[in-house]
Amino acid sequence: MQWATRHDLDMDLVGRAGRHVDLRGPALRGRPRARWIGAAILAGMLLGLGAVHVVNMLVLQPPLLRVIATDTWYALDGQTARQSDWWHTHGRTHQLSSATCEDRAAVVQRTGYPAYDIKVLCDLLQADRSQAQLKAVLVGQQVVAGLLCIPLVVWGAGLLLWARGAAAARELHKAMAQDAASQRQ
Repeated sequence: MQWATRHDLDMDLVGRAGRHVDLRGPALRGRPRARWIGAAILAGMLLGLGAVHVVNMLVLQPPLLRVIATDTWYALDGQTARQSDWWHTHGRTHQLSSATCEDRAAVVQRTGYPAYDIKVLCDLLQADRSQAQLKAVLVGQQVVAGLLCIPLVVWGAGLLLWARGAAAARELHKAMAQDAASQRQ
């Protein structure tokens, strides 16, 4: 602290540059490059956006189920089912409900979905026990989303904090160089 006041440095700036300041010296431990700071900010923001995307796709959407035989994904909310492509449900896909499943041959004809998929989806929509299965799938997807989001958020926040400290260290280095130049004169 005496070193910072003796060199007329902002204590907030010294605090933000904490890991880049060697207080035994006292001096700076290298000078972080602006390119690394920019890359860390970009990576932190991308990790944060990835976390938001994971939460949106796995938690806010209805549970996604895959019919293994045809490798097709469907979003089921317990009342309706519709095809899902790359984890996004599209409005132009055909929606199935327990009422439309009465005539399965007509549903296959109208939707163009494979007959096996219609059988699996209609069995899920018409069975009472399927509600518990769908709830278990949704809870499982929420757990996966949480497990994916935690490291994304931690790594993203760590990168952003490192970039904040590195930018402060660059400012501190500039202030120390100006102070050294003014003391020589």
